[in-house]
Amino acid sequence: MIQRLTINLCILLLLFFSTASESQASKDLTKEGANHLLASGKFKPVSSKKDIPKLWWPTMNLEGVSDIGGAFSAGCTGNEPHRRLLLASVSEPYALSLTEQGGIAYFVEFKIYKHEENSFRQIYFEQVREPRIKEIRQKLGVK
Repeated sequence: MIQRLTINLCILLLLFFSTASESQASKDLTKEGANHLLASGKFKPVSSKKDIPKLWWPTMNLEGVSDIGGAFSAGCTGNEPHRRLLLASVSEPYALSLTEQGGIAYFVEFKIYKHEENSFRQIYFEQVREPRIKEIRQKLGVK
């Protein structure tokens, strides 16, 4: 009974945070625009979230997120973080991230952020799967 309750709670939390982050995102960059930005050659992926300036962290929601290649709980239970950074890059005035969210409704999110007039905001959101994940990684030169 407790296990089932835990799973249902995990599903509700995942749905809430997924919907909240998508609805809060400004939609001023289309998928075509995101692809153009990816193909621009401006982005050099970081090897660790520590390489991302701290000014970006709140907007990118990096606190408590496992680092690239770090420990990760892919399921609803476990002591490891349930979010992990797969890839990130900062090239002023833009930053981007690819993060995975563990749980019964496992998913990967691709987000682009922009720094303008002393503020940071999300300008693009896409929930992605293969082969799109592979496409994003290739455009950024990551294997």
